[in-house]
Amino acid sequence: MQSLTSLPDDSEYSCYICLAGRGELAPFCNSEESKDWVKPCQCSLVAHRKCFLSWVSSLDLQKRKQQENPETLPSGVRSATLMYNYNIQSLLFGFPLIKKSETITVFIDCPQCKRQICFQTPNSRILNLRQTISSGISNIMRVGISSTVISSSLASVSMGFLVCLSATGFRVMQMITPQSVQLSLFDVNRLNTRTLISALDDGSIPIPKFLMITGSIPLYLIYMRMSVLGTGPFNMVGRVFPLLLFKNQQDLIDNPAKKLLLLTLPLQYIYRAFYSLTFNRIYYKWCKQVQPCFIADRLSLKELERIEEENREEDEYHEAEKESHKLEPSHTGLLGIIRRYLNLVFSHSGLRSIRFSRLRRELINCFKFDYARVFQNSQFFLFLATTMSWPYFGELISRTLLAKIPNINSFLQKYINTPDESEFLRNLIGCVVVVLAKDLINLYFNYKKFKQLKEVDVVSGSNEDFLRYISEKYNQGEPLNT
Repeated sequence: MQSLTSLPDDSEYSCYICLAGRGELAPFCNSEESKDWVKPCQCSLVAHRKCFLSWVSSLDLQKRKQQENPETLPSGVRSATLMYNYNIQSLLFGFPLIKKSETITVFIDCPQCKRQICFQTPNSRILNLRQTISSGISNIMRVGISSTVISSSLASVSMGFLVCLSATGFRVMQMITPQSVQLSLFDVNRLNTRTLISALDDGSIPIPKFLMITGSIPLYLIYMRMSVLGTGPFNMVGRVFPLLLFKNQQDLIDNPAKKLLLLTLPLQYIYRAFYSLTFNRIYYKWCKQVQPCFIADRLSLKELERIEEENREEDEYHEAEKESHKLEPSHTGLLGIIRRYLNLVFSHSGLRSIRFSRLRRELINCFKFDYARVFQNSQFFLFLATTMSWPYFGELISRTLLAKIPNINSFLQKYINTPDESEFLRNLIGCVVVVLAKDLINLYFNYKKFKQLKEVDVVSGSNEDFLRYISEKYNQGEPLNT
């Protein structure tokens, strides 16, 4: 990207994104970042490198890859952008074939002169594979749900929806809950019947109660998957579902299975707090580097003004500190490390106040918003598929890994009464392990996406991809943008 460090000192220019001029602190930028200017196009537009990177990352380059072959497009018709490192062709359920390439190349019109700006960033086959799998699962799920809805169109919509939820919830219950525990949750005498189906047949369980409880299970799973608290039907169902099974306070003493299910509610709050303080804080810091506008859009005007004031005060403090260091002898080695540590511990009270204010704002935002959305696309059908398969993988982890831990069953039976209840508790622990593994895997993929966005750059006009694109565009008879 063309730097502006070579321009005369008396030249005047301002960032076309944040509108800050030369010598001013840009939003979410320190003094060094505010001095880093770039000129992405041949026209007069200039911008801070960080502001320009934020604009580029907000375009979501993964969605801008060309879906058609340029050679097959009619004359005068082309995609808005091209990505030559991809060779996408539709297979069953929309699976793409990914061409091996080292870089991603994208062409986007300049917002002022409409010339083509060429971007390149390192390609990530891991991210490409993830996008392929996600798209395939979403398409399969979309086709399956659509066919189910069409086949059930003759039935009552409301009743059909309830039955569908109940069937899904019953299947989830069968995955992680042994038969005796299922009967215990529905307060059925295990001496008279052995399965939930036989209890339904002999009338031991009222049909409305069965439909209400099993139909609430999928909604409860969706509520448990939400990374931040909020309002809505899922939150309402999630907060009351464990209470639907309790008849009176005696159940808290006599029924360990119900107590375990009730404990999932505070456990979810604990894990949400853990996620917000760990994974989400990492995403917040990454977001500040590649797309600070995502953070700024969720702050009030008063908070934005406070951030600019803090940046200005911090910059003034660092400038004064540099001047004071020039008058003191320099220290290297161990003495220099100790001196820097003491400066950090006994820093200026105003600087400590700024850091505390930033930390407080960061923690509040991490509890209110999920910043992982900056680095991964939100696909409803993929979310639904992974949520419904969550109990299956939890039971699989429980059976193949947790069950092989020495003495785990004897340890769990200290807190419950029967081996089946011990298995139920172990399956719940397996679901927690699946959630943690999912967040660790997402952290890795999102880190690859962050690195990809960090290394986005503008390609010069001599680039082969750029020249090939201009040549194809000219051969199609389209006038060049000037």
